[in-house]
Order: sequence, then structure tokens, then C-alpha cells
Amino acid sequence: MITYRVTLFHYDLDFFLAAICPAGQYAEDVTNVCKNCPLGYYQELSGSRMCRSCPNGQVTLQEGATSLEQCEGGYTLSCTLILISLFVFHH
Repeated sequence: MITYRVTLFHYDLDFFLAAICPAGQYAEDVTNVCKNCPLGYYQELSGSRMCRSCPNGQVTLQEGATSLEQCEGGYTLSCTLILISLFVFHH
């Protein structure tokens, strides 16, 4: 975090500038320090305060992912397939 102090009419004014983090990172709330997005998260934009979660249980292979395309694996469920399986195996 960058702090500026300005004196105006005998008053000290403090200005705090938030960190502008690059893609793949977010500004931590308490310390305002840039940190890599953790595994399973990504951030495509700079200046963000949080990372986006990979969908459907997907994960990233490294911290600091910068795009959804870096999310891999995971699962997808088909309700139709589940219903057919339940019907076939229980009748």
C-alpha cells in the first residue's frame, strides 16, 4: 500500500492507494499486498480484489492463473444419465 501525506490549511491528510495487481493476482484485504490466485482460481483482469473460481470442480495446475482456459479436470454431471442409470439398475 502506498501512503501519501498532504498538509492543507494546517491539516495533515493521509491518502492510501490500493495496490493495482496484475492479472493472476488479487489485492489482499488487510495488507493490500498483491498475492497470486490460489490453486483452483484465476483472474483475467488487473486491479482486482478477488480471484474467480474454476467451474465444476476444475483446478489450475499452478497459482497465479490468468484465464479460465487454465482450469482443468473437474466433473460434469448429466441429470439424464443419472436418471437412466438409476432406472436401469433398480428395475
